[in-house]
Amino acid sequence: MKGLFSRALSVLVVKIIFVIIGFLTTLTLAKLYSADQLGDYFWLLSCITLMCVVMRFGQENMLIKLIVQSAKRTEKQIISTQAMAIVLVTAIVVLLINLFVNLLTASTLGISNLILVNAMFFALISIIGYSMQAVGNSVIQQFLLNIPRLLSALLAIVLFWLFNELVSLDLIVTFTFFIGLLFGLLMFYLKGFRLTPSPVKLLTNKTQTYHYLWISFSAVLMAEAAIVLLGVYGNAKEVAYFGIATRLVSLIAFVLLAFNSVTTPKFAALFKQGKHSELISYYQSSRRQSMFISSFFAVFFWASGEFLLSQFGEQYQQASEVLLVLLLTQLIKVFVGAAGQLLMMADRVTLQKYCITAGVCTLLVSCYILIPLFGALGAAFATLIATAVNNFLALFYVNRYLAIPLSLANPR
Repeated sequence: MKGLFSRALSVLVVKIIFVIIGFLTTLTLAKLYSADQLGDYFWLLSCITLMCVVMRFGQENMLIKLIVQSAKRTEKQIISTQAMAIVLVTAIVVLLINLFVNLLTASTLGISNLILVNAMFFALISIIGYSMQAVGNSVIQQFLLNIPRLLSALLAIVLFWLFNELVSLDLIVTFTFFIGLLFGLLMFYLKGFRLTPSPVKLLTNKTQTYHYLWISFSAVLMAEAAIVLLGVYGNAKEVAYFGIATRLVSLIAFVLLAFNSVTTPKFAALFKQGKHSELISYYQSSRRQSMFISSFFAVFFWASGEFLLSQFGEQYQQASEVLLVLLLTQLIKVFVGAAGQLLMMADRVTLQKYCITAGVCTLLVSCYILIPLFGALGAAFATLIATAVNNFLALFYVNRYLAIPLSLANPR
């Protein structure tokens, strides 16, 4: 299990570097741009992330499984190429539908096309990232997934310093997502992958496609829907408060993501090999180690949260309660661990669909009720309730069907 900790720690170190740089850049953006402008920027990034999942068409989990189980490099390259081809086809279809709807409604194409084009770039980047993860290059995956957002903030700051003018964040986002795609393709080739001619077909069958697409989209809904709905039912300032608080506690979320990036391919391999006791031990070890690391970060944010928020501006101190609620939300995720990923890698996709569906329904209803009443704090509580439903239900299922203990202890 030492290998698990060291590999997860290397991914976490990369995440911490991005969090520190992200904190500093977001802090600078908060001083340059108004809360309304920053809120619109956060809302745009969340919408791009949601549409990115649609364009991946639920292929990423099967992509990981197939690459892990493939012995030949050419097979891995064909699988990655097919997944990217599916993204392109899906993106073209979605863009055409959007064009048709805009023509019927005589509305402008501006924001919707901006979201869709960047979602296509991000979907391709993420497919390359999942390919890297499947062959053990989780650190590279984290670089690829974080570069576009980080570059957009850095570029906005640099342009202001050079020309003393604020450039539209919308324009910067498109440029940086495109640069991120070019960098992803470069890493794809440097790591020995090649775009290999192959028929354009789904990696999943019809039933799997439905399940995986819904699960993937719902997982992102769990992460992004609150801020999107806050933009609909609330205002840009509330979005900015929620967005800042989310980015501060993201370090705890990254602990779980760091371990997940290492454990998910391992789950698939151990399940295929029939090593059930080793699978349980591996899962429990990842829970304990991630909880141990997260506890330190949780104490730090609990003690210094108000001070950190004040650095963005006096108005952001209003988000202190939001920060604490989101902090508890992340700790619930870390305690449960990668239960959802384990269910999917162990061919229990239907059970994971039940969990994520319950979570999404809870989130949407809670947001509808709580956001108009409490704004950003309501969105935070809605996220907390939905996360608890989703994660504890998943923990119940892995306990019932895979004998994973409810506690952090190893089974006797």
